Amino acid sequence: MRQMIFAFGAALFCGLTPTVVAAQDVEVRDALLVTDFTDALESFSQGSVVESSRKEVNIWLEGLRSRGVDPGYVARRLAKKASLLEGSGDRYARFRRVEVEPTPPASLNEFDAFPVALHAFRIDVVEDYDDMMNDDIYSYFVVTHDDVMWGKVTSIYKGLDEGQSFFLSAEDRGLFGPKGEKMVPKNHTIVDYGIVESDGEDIAQLQKISDAIVDLAIAALSIYNPQAGASAMQARAETQNLIKLVLSLDDDDRLVTDTVRFNPEMMATMLSGSTVHEFGKLHEYSDFWTAYSYRINFRMLR
Repeated sequence: MRQMIFAFGAALFCGLTPTVVAAQDVEVRDALLVTDFTDALESFSQGSVVESSRKEVNIWLEGLRSRGVDPGYVARRLAKKASLLEGSGDRYARFRRVEVEPTPPASLNEFDAFPVALHAFRIDVVEDYDDMMNDDIYSYFVVTHDDVMWGKVTSIYKGLDEGQSFFLSAEDRGLFGPKGEKMVPKNHTIVDYGIVESDGEDIAQLQKISDAIVDLAIAALSIYNPQAGASAMQARAETQNLIKLVLSLDDDDRLVTDTVRFNPEMMATMLSGSTVHEFGKLHEYSDFWTAYSYRINFRMLR
């Protein structure tokens, strides 16, 4: 049986890259969105069109419906874990807490930053996961800039074989600013990303659910707690937690996750003497049954 990979094969920088800014000590908090989100999944899986009495649940129900998620698919996915409850009887127990990083401190040094853009422009399939069928994958990106967060889920890229590379579409590749436009960086820029591979109908449904999570996490937090909704670092942790929760419901789904971090000085150094700087990160994994190797390539532009 294939194993769920939650992080995470080795991640290697390829080429000249910035020195990674170390994450600070995290604070473990109760996850604010798990109960509302999973209640919405349970209700949605039953095909009910009746709105919940709780607006915290309705935002997820509407998000799933508007994206055309199949209730039958959600029901089958939930049923796979029904007989595998943890000791507490709570299938979602390990997602009830999230690790929230403190907001990185502002730089004490004045720095005349200039506008930059950051794109994820190409993925190389060094080795595909499935030896019998080619890989179908999509990626998600969650960008935290100062105390603002935004994100996107890419299109599905299908039929990928070992040794192939593909360019992300113009719509998919832009990460910083929110639509890939140039903007002046302030203090910190954190890019959390994932590469998801799955088989059959799963990949299309997972992509739709992931899109709802990335798009609605901040709005859901704001309904639950306006102060929490304003915290990008809380929203960042909650978003990733829900995506991992959904992927955990089926052992045949794979998830690679990683993070890159910048400050304005690092961006300026990378673009010193040039208007374009490219770097990549290689993610590898192997076990007795299989192996994969993906390289994601980034481009910073001045």
